[in-house]
Amino acid sequence: MTKGLCASCKTNPEAQELKYEAGASSGAQASAPQPFANMVAAVTGEKVPVPPRAFNDADLALIRKIGAFMPAQKLLDILNERLTCDLGAEDNLYTIEQLNTAIAQVHGAGNPEALGRDWPSVRKLLAQARRAGVLDQINEQVINDFAVVFQLNAKQVVELKDIVLGAKED
Repeated sequence: MTKGLCASCKTNPEAQELKYEAGASSGAQASAPQPFANMVAAVTGEKVPVPPRAFNDADLALIRKIGAFMPAQKLLDILNERLTCDLGAEDNLYTIEQLNTAIAQVHGAGNPEALGRDWPSVRKLLAQARRAGVLDQINEQVINDFAVVFQLNAKQVVELKDIVLGAKED
């Protein structure tokens, strides 16, 4: 009775589906509907919404490496394609909300106060850029191109040049 099924129901195709859903992942197991609700839905023909499964370690590593610069929808498509290739199920795909939450947690945006606009936070970001070698590649032309793409106003451009180019001189 660990799956909530009697001995005569174990061979039923719906019971096999329940067994698959219950063992899909430990994160989905806690919030998945009860087996009885799945059986009732199978009899009535309703489709029980299955919550999205949690990201595994490989998915989190991929999010950590490219989640900061790849568009979220493209990353979601890649993760869902991997999931479909691995499990073959297209019912339980990852959601964009789930991905955005994971990106925020992995890249430190889970706490909105952690991404303050104060000088210590800016200095930390500049130090990370310097260590990664990105700061050395930024020049005035890159900042001007960035300003065009992200439609910065003149004041924002001047402040950005002052901060970034000033940090390069230090």
